[in-house]
Amino acid sequence: MIDLQQYRTEILAFAVLASALQVASCGQDNDSISLADDTVTPNTAPSPVVSNIATVRVATKDVEVTVGETFTLDIELDKFPVTEGGGLNISYKANVLQVKKIELDSSVWNFAVEEGSIDNSQGVISDILFSSYTGAEGKVPVVKVTFNAVSSGNSEIALSESSKNPFASSGEKINPEFVSSYVAVR
Repeated sequence: MIDLQQYRTEILAFAVLASALQVASCGQDNDSISLADDTVTPNTAPSPVVSNIATVRVATKDVEVTVGETFTLDIELDKFPVTEGGGLNISYKANVLQVKKIELDSSVWNFAVEEGSIDNSQGVISDILFSSYTGAEGKVPVVKVTFNAVSSGNSEIALSESSKNPFASSGEKINPEFVSSYVAVR
């Protein structure tokens, strides 16, 4: 499997070296090229590879609902290498939202799953754990969380990794980016 970060670093280093050689050789013959004045920095070279950071996120970025409304948010993995699974915590403002139900996507996560522990007084769902025998990759659904909007206000839906089951790929830890979402209750 190609290590994209290493590939990106090698391409960037090559681009910097080529730029330095071109600058150093301006007005000189090829026998007298000097790299003593190396002023080229990696930030000046264009990135040859598009960022492919594994992300855990709410599928809908921002939501607006009314007091008393029940709604569901989908949590998904995106741009993941093949993963055996992981664990997730979700926090929210308990005075604005209350969790009614959690449903793991059993079509993907079919081994050693746990829907987590809801604490509506603290505004947290702890340790949603999910794994798969066959692994999953790319854009993958994880869990649907059904909320009830209990009062007006705004609430961040913040995601974090559960320490009980870190994300992994082929036995190696994955450090995904966790992207928050926001709910406005009117």
